[in-house]
Amino acid sequence: MVIEGLSDIYRDVLCRGGIPSPEFDIGIMQTLRYTKGIEDLPAMLEKYPAINDYWAKEKRPDFSKITLPAYFVASWNSNIHVYGTFRAYKLSASKEKWLRVHNTME
Repeated sequence: MVIEGLSDIYRDVLCRGGIPSPEFDIGIMQTLRYTKGIEDLPAMLEKYPAINDYWAKEKRPDFSKITLPAYFVASWNSNIHVYGTFRAYKLSASKEKWLRVHNTME
C-alpha cells in the first residue's frame, strides 16, 4: 500500500474528498459509442475502493517527464480538470511553462 500520496484520478475524479462518486465516469461510459481499449474506471473503483498501488502508481502521471515548453489552461469554473491542470503546471519539469486561468467553461 502506498501512503505518501493519492492518485490524481482517484482523488480528483472518482473519490473527491474520499467519497466514492463514479457517476460522471459511468455517464461517459454509457454515452460512448466505442469503448474498446477504454478502461472502465467505475468497475475498477468497485474492485479497488481504497487507495492502493493500482491507483497510486499505475494511474498517477509523472509530470516531471514534461520537459517541452508547455501552455497550461485551466477553467476556474470546471470542477473536473482544474486541480490536475494546476498540479501538472506545478510539477512539470519544463523550464518554459505558462499557466492561463479563465472564468469560463472549457
